[in-house]
Amino acid sequence: MSCDPSSSGPLSSGTSPSRTSPSDALPPRRAATPGPAFALALCCALAAAGCGHKKSPTPPPSKIPQRVTLSAHQRGSEAILEFPFPTMTISGTSLPGISRIEIWRFGMEVPEFALELLAEEDARREEAQDLLDELGLDLYETPVGLPGEDGAPSAGELPAGADATGVPPPAFPLQDPAGDKAREEGIPGAAAVETAAGGEDAADDTAEDDTLEDGTLEDGTLEDGTLEDDTLDDGTLEDGTTSAGEGDADDDDALEGGAPGEDGTGEELAGEGDAAAEGGAEEGADVELTAEEELALRVEAARNLLRSPVTPKSSFIAATAKDFKKGAELVLAVDAEEISTAVVGDLVVLRIPLPPRAAAGPELGYLFAAKIFALNGKPSDLSNTAGLLPEESPPAPRDVKVEAQPDGVALEWRADEEPRGGFRIYRRDAQARAYGAPLATVPGTLYSGDVYTYVDRLAVFGARYIYGVTALASATPLLESDLSSEHEVDYQDRFGPAVPGGLVAFPEAGRVRLLWTPVADPDLAGYEVRRRARVEDDPVTLSEQPVTGSQYLDEAVTSGEVWLYSVVSVDESGNRSEPGLEVHVRVP
Repeated sequence: MSCDPSSSGPLSSGTSPSRTSPSDALPPRRAATPGPAFALALCCALAAAGCGHKKSPTPPPSKIPQRVTLSAHQRGSEAILEFPFPTMTISGTSLPGISRIEIWRFGMEVPEFALELLAEEDARREEAQDLLDELGLDLYETPVGLPGEDGAPSAGELPAGADATGVPPPAFPLQDPAGDKAREEGIPGAAAVETAAGGEDAADDTAEDDTLEDGTLEDGTLEDGTLEDDTLDDGTLEDGTTSAGEGDADDDDALEGGAPGEDGTGEELAGEGDAAAEGGAEEGADVELTAEEELALRVEAARNLLRSPVTPKSSFIAATAKDFKKGAELVLAVDAEEISTAVVGDLVVLRIPLPPRAAAGPELGYLFAAKIFALNGKPSDLSNTAGLLPEESPPAPRDVKVEAQPDGVALEWRADEEPRGGFRIYRRDAQARAYGAPLATVPGTLYSGDVYTYVDRLAVFGARYIYGVTALASATPLLESDLSSEHEVDYQDRFGPAVPGGLVAFPEAGRVRLLWTPVADPDLAGYEVRRRARVEDDPVTLSEQPVTGSQYLDEAVTSGEVWLYSVVSVDESGNRSEPGLEVHVRVP
């Protein structure tokens, strides 16, 4: 649209009219035409309305979900993937909901050197654990029955191939043999081993505890048997000799370099000084360890190794974002109607079958990533990539039995071998698609073949649960067996409360007063008081509603008759206990 003032429009034009009436004598009336001022104002108004640039409105908040943080671990032949349920958009506003979840997987060959490193570390840890198992120790337990102690096996009773310590020499190197833990745990010979090893503590003990505490060297190296307070300030004896008046102390050589004096006293002092100040490396190297000391070192080395962090196997599985997007495949899609079944608490938990491990050929590792779609169909960015190197998992527990009990749901199972990490108990609602965190971890401390048990005392009446048990091979990284056979339980309150006891009947004129011990069941509704006249009669309940107290007065009796009373407890679900002990009473 033009804003030129000259374009205000053409003026009207025509011919002169004929003079037929007096009014025609007037000059012809012309149409009113806008003036220049009006045209300018109109143009400016139009410019303000349509010729200027409008200010862009604030864009609406983005509906794109934030990327999630994914984690993965192996459970038998499945990968278990977890991430927090997404609730926010990338603009920081609340996400109304999600319509789809996609899981992408990228497979890659694991480098041969990585497999060798992992196998070597596993072997060293396995041997370290075997050593502790052989001695019946855990990571922090005080040693029991080491060779040389009462009840310990003698050399003639050692297993074939074992040395005097009772076990073959371990392949793993000794780590921190003079550590504080050896002293704390009271391993026999730990202090002697620490001194012989020539560590820093050994130097301190030699200098402070054995040498200078009483002013003399322990073996009496100095002829006069004393060290005066000012003799070592400049590194020499007070008179410049290495002993009382004998031998020159050639500057500090006698103490620092150990240069022997002419009469040999300097050499004597140097040998002792080096052992005390430098850790006694030469002397320590020549010390022959006893069987107890050797075993103490091996136990501490095994414990140090098992306490150290495990190299994450997933650390050798990585790919660039470009390679992942190019080579990943879609392995799972969860649509809106199924998403709720995958939510456990505030987590989304998904199970993905792992490809079978090849008998030959390269070892394969996998990277997983998740993508979230909003209700409007807009996807989030891919999550982080979670790596997983499948391993051989332990056998699943067998012969699992589940039984509802008044105090919870009892589980029972067997195992062909005792897993290092124990057993994990899982429970989920019958409507849920996946298990969340384990309900409990049961230590595998029983012998193989024995029955393991656990009671879920957190079960709530009225719920339907599905239970499963796994064997835990490793907690870091997390590796567990397949789930045992799953068992569903409809946990309804079909159990009567406790039987009331201590019933006592007090006969009075024309009535009987009854007292009993109250029941402590939390869902107790009350008691039914029952009476009969003869043993062969059926008991009659004396009140329509349960008695809420622990006493009852029966006034509907006939004097001179014998009556039989019993009490039954009733819970809020209408379950009744067995009758308590029946009492007989004659009414006066």
